[in-house]
Amino acid sequence: MMATLTDVAEKTATAYMEISRYQALCDAAQRNIHSLENVYNMAALRANAGLNSSSDELQAQTCIAGMRSTLEQYQAQMASAKAQLAVLTGVQPEAIAAPPAELAEQPVSLKNIDYQSIPLVLAAENLRQSAQYGVEKTKAQYWPTLSIQGGKTRYQTSDRSYWDDQLQLNVNAPLYQGGAVSAQVQQAEGQQKISASQVEQAKLDVL
Repeated sequence: MMATLTDVAEKTATAYMEISRYQALCDAAQRNIHSLENVYNMAALRANAGLNSSSDELQAQTCIAGMRSTLEQYQAQMASAKAQLAVLTGVQPEAIAAPPAELAEQPVSLKNIDYQSIPLVLAAENLRQSAQYGVEKTKAQYWPTLSIQGGKTRYQTSDRSYWDDQLQLNVNAPLYQGGAVSAQVQQAEGQQKISASQVEQAKLDVL
């Protein structure tokens, strides 16, 4: 449940930042178009006055057309991000507020990230610990085991009664199985390495 909430929150924040980014790009593109239109008007005046050729005028028109095409791409990307935000929040926003200025002034140090509070990292860490237990369990299956058994028996005769104390030490060792033992241990260790890499990947996904 926590992982789902975290994923939705991350996607919502990403959509919000994408809208803000493309809005800034649209504003910059519109300013560039306005500047290029001024250049075009100046080039047209100079061409009409015979001060230069019409090539400057044509070049300005080409730049304006290219920037308008770029603006349309930015607007389409922003519309897509707005649609995704509406799906995630259930609200169609009229306007998007600019991101807080403090957001860019607070770099996050890798040392300050609390990975233990991130569900994906916790899940990967649990798998790593389970794999580590699997390695230890596999190795332990082929170790000799010692056990002690004790007993106390009471004997009764016509003359007297007495106790017989017994203590037995048992040693059990598995039979030699060729390379099967090392193969099973290597398989468990391989799974452990995979789970450890998944932990590191989960941490990288947070960044």
